[in-house]
Amino acid sequence: MALKGILFDKDNTLVDLAAFYREPVRRTVAYLLDRCGYSGNEMLTARLNRAAGFCDDLLLPESPVVAGTNWDTIDACARELTAAGIQMDGNFREEGAQYLERACLQYGTVVGTTDLTALLSTLKGAGLYLGVATSDHYASIMHCLRKLEIDAYFDLVLAADRVTAAKPAPEMAQAFCRACDIVPEEVAMVGDSDNDMLFAKNSGMHGILYRSQPLPQKLPLGAICAISDLKQLPELLDQWQGRQKPLS
Repeated sequence: MALKGILFDKDNTLVDLAAFYREPVRRTVAYLLDRCGYSGNEMLTARLNRAAGFCDDLLLPESPVVAGTNWDTIDACARELTAAGIQMDGNFREEGAQYLERACLQYGTVVGTTDLTALLSTLKGAGLYLGVATSDHYASIMHCLRKLEIDAYFDLVLAADRVTAAKPAPEMAQAFCRACDIVPEEVAMVGDSDNDMLFAKNSGMHGILYRSQPLPQKLPLGAICAISDLKQLPELLDQWQGRQKPLS
């Protein structure tokens, strides 16, 4: 079956995740600790930053900030606070997630992973529908796409706060297919995390793992191939279309 659409993850696929989240996470952790009366506590600061996804400045693979939603990130911090015997009120989760979103909009550094304008122009020129499926919030993803001046290339942008079930549930893929009048078997999901590939599997799409770091020896569940540079995508898809089946 010929490919008709591509869904992209945002963080670490279109946008450098570490650059975008490092400062917002640091500020959110400080906000959460201040909210609980533990402002400036170095031990808790380190524990919450690590729970969210950063060890010092190093981004931790498959951590909440990589593969989860803003709520997942706050939940991970809350578990650390609970383990330390610190009580939180009922508004902690939602207020924390909202603060993280505002911090991303104000302090996140938006850096593209490649020349996205050239890449997306090539893909649109090939007649493909393009979409974004992210665990981030809608305001944050649109902020990034507009900063990079690539928002016009996408037929649909799907975010965690605009669906009832985020990745790896199939809801985002179903919405993309309905909007473009295609079926999941005609869609490739390009993402950097195991969660993205599980999303592809759960949705009936073809998972393409993208990692700029050394590729894994074993592909995660749902991935049919892996690339180390998004610039490889047009050639890969050309071969795919010619064969009418996924590449191995």
